[in-house]
Amino acid sequence: MEQAPEINAPTLSVRNTFLTVLCILTFIGSGYGLYKAVTGYFTADATASVMSEAKSKVDDQMEGKEQPAFVKGMMNNVFSAMSADNIRKSSIISLLGNILTLIGAILMWGLRKAGYYSYIAGTVVLIVGPLILFGGGLVGLMGSGFTAVIGIAFIVMYGVNSKYMTR
Repeated sequence: MEQAPEINAPTLSVRNTFLTVLCILTFIGSGYGLYKAVTGYFTADATASVMSEAKSKVDDQMEGKEQPAFVKGMMNNVFSAMSADNIRKSSIISLLGNILTLIGAILMWGLRKAGYYSYIAGTVVLIVGPLILFGGGLVGLMGSGFTAVIGIAFIVMYGVNSKYMTR
């Protein structure tokens, strides 16, 4: 009796559910970040004008009132950082970082490990960019802090799932 030849079918890598959820969340977050970056760039003049008006109102309300030096410094730091040029620069940094994280998620969706490194690069841009642009003051720390917490958490979660990325 003749045996049927054994067929060695290639094994297909399957994306697990957790990696799928992470990628979908990244698609949503990076897509929203791209939208905010583009609209922020094109509305920078209007945003800076609104911030300037708000600064004038705050100055008028605080006129003649004693303020602690750190409050004055904090307010000046926030309002001076919100110039149209800084808003545009921040939007460009955000655009670059979100493009890298989106490319990373697309590659990881296809189980490509290169996507993990692209995601890390995009997260680093999103964390370090505001610190370089705005310095270590309140605006720079606020711009980087939330991104750092979420971004590092996602880097760890993607790292745990990197064993499923076979290409």
